Amino acid sequence: MAKRGPKRITKRALREALEAAGGIVSLAARRLGVDRRTVYYHLSRDRRLQEELETFRRLAVLMAEQVVFEALRKGDFEAARFVLRSLGARYGWSQRQSIALEHKAEIPSAVKIEVVRA
Repeated sequence: MAKRGPKRITKRALREALEAAGGIVSLAARRLGVDRRTVYYHLSRDRRLQEELETFRRLAVLMAEQVVFEALRKGDFEAARFVLRSLGARYGWSQRQSIALEHKAEIPSAVKIEVVRA
């Protein structure tokens, strides 16, 4: 039996699936009913689709940032910690980790992670 190539997908269907999936290739592949390798195969052959994929990913990140900042405005502690960990380094914030040991040979009894201003 001859080897079959990747399933044929129209560029339009692929573009729409990638956009709907926010640039997540595995999710787009699932929507199309193909393996993600098939999507990567088609992407590797079309520079414009690669650029559109990057655009969809940038938009997804912007949307995620908007959700985080809305949560931050509402006083969500986890959102604040996320922003300080990811963006705060430019402004003197860093993540500090400490491990408490009762005896040197033991497994840590407590692990503490804090976001602190340096």
